[in-house]
Amino acid sequence: LRLPRWMIGGSAVLNENFLRLTPDRASKRGYAWHTDAMNMEHFTVSTYFRVSGQGSSLFGDGFAVWLTTSNRYREGPLHGFSETFTGIGIVFDTFRNLESG
Repeated sequence: LRLPRWMIGGSAVLNENFLRLTPDRASKRGYAWHTDAMNMEHFTVSTYFRVSGQGSSLFGDGFAVWLTTSNRYREGPLHGFSETFTGIGIVFDTFRNLESG
């Protein structure tokens, strides 16, 4: 399957009804990136996410939604994306940190 104007890579797999960013395994990364840069003043985002796995606990670090002016994915340490970008990143951190604060 292909999704026009989207780059899908890493561990991501496009199925008929959904996109799975990563399998339920350790150390996996996946992404879906729209190839058109976002150059607008106003926009609306409406989406549905499901975080699930086979175990009783969720593992992994989480996922992020990036709204940037970049028309291509740039891998980096900030939940999978580059630390240098113009736009906004919304991070959903699912890792339970043991440090206090």
